[in-house]
Amino acid sequence: MRHSHRVTAACALLLALSSFVAEAANNTSMNTQQRMTKFGDELLEAVRDNIVASRKAVRDQLTQDINTSFSNDIRQLNPPKGFTLDRSVDAMMDALDRMYTLFPGDSTKNERSLYQKAATNTFRQETRLCTDYNKKRTLQQCYDMLMKYLEQGVKRFAQARCSDARQEMQTSLNTLFNEILNWADMPKDVDLNKQMAENVDRARKLFPVATPELQDRNGPIVTLLESAAKRIEQKARNDRKMVPK
Repeated sequence: MRHSHRVTAACALLLALSSFVAEAANNTSMNTQQRMTKFGDELLEAVRDNIVASRKAVRDQLTQDINTSFSNDIRQLNPPKGFTLDRSVDAMMDALDRMYTLFPGDSTKNERSLYQKAATNTFRQETRLCTDYNKKRTLQQCYDMLMKYLEQGVKRFAQARCSDARQEMQTSLNTLFNEILNWADMPKDVDLNKQMAENVDRARKLFPVATPELQDRNGPIVTLLESAAKRIEQKARNDRKMVPK
């Protein structure tokens, strides 16, 4: 009898291990967007299956395991074929927008936070693998790209409830800007002081802060863009100093 129990336990362990290996293999055969979709589905299932307060400990453990699995997988995955920075930005904003539908209210605040971080981690994994990540750009083109993406984000996340998504979006886009800036340059005939002043002026006009509501929503973006304008001006000056006369 004891031998029979041991055999049964061993079989159960092998079955569980086989299932785990198969699941892991399936996850790593996905692209980043497919894995992100699965992550949201798994979190949502964990919430629905353990909605009552008495199941909180089970739910917390499940969401932790789901998040750990996702974090391990996403670092190994590629974006969909032909993915560009534009498409990756759109996908990140879609995910940040979707989290309010999947996990609304305080009862799913933890899952919403995990999904939010997963969206931006997926974005960071994708961008360096996008087809146009290493494209040669001028410093001004990098600034214009940042401004374009921020404008899209502000329109997507204009509601007060979207402050978390707005902040996450700004941080991720600023990181991307700082990365692509490293191999960008500036034409020699550009007046750097004039260009910086024009960039700051454009930012202030595009993102007004005339009311407390606008200040709350646009103020951090204007500050980010002012800093970005100063960065490209400083980089251009440093690059010019390194060029032999």
